Amino acid sequence: MHRGCQVDPVAERLVCPCHGSEYTREGVVLKGPTRAPLHRFATRVVGDEIVIDLQPLWEGS
Repeated sequence: MHRGCQVDPVAERLVCPCHGSEYTREGVVLKGPTRAPLHRFATRVVGDEIVIDLQPLWEGS
């Protein structure tokens, strides 16, 4: 999620459909208009579920 928009995975990058910004899978900016990276969160698998820690590891845009 980036500024209320669901970021879509496209090949080896993430694309914001609202603003057109592109990111690596790690959240680093490849193409603007944004200059800030995406938030990063710790995740783990518990049984058949993916658990996301909502405390950001890195606070981006």
